[in-house]
Amino acid sequence: MINGTASVFEISFDGVRTIWNAPAMIGNLTAYALPRSRLWELDYDDVNRVYDNLPNPSFLDVYQVDSLTNGYRRLVHVPRNR
Repeated sequence: MINGTASVFEISFDGVRTIWNAPAMIGNLTAYALPRSRLWELDYDDVNRVYDNLPNPSFLDVYQVDSLTNGYRRLVHVPRNR
């Protein structure tokens, strides 16, 4: 298991700011941002669930930048079978 991390940054005329950081204790992380979109998706393993041998240790999350709150919201959080 390889621990990983990811961040989403907003780049504008006002500068660069971090919108989102990956939660702690994730591994085997794949992050993908759709071109010209406010969506990004993560495919990852929950390290605690893997090492404790719990069911459904892998997840797919889809997030969206929320311009109204200057933040983000998670649209999808589903377990993945590996």
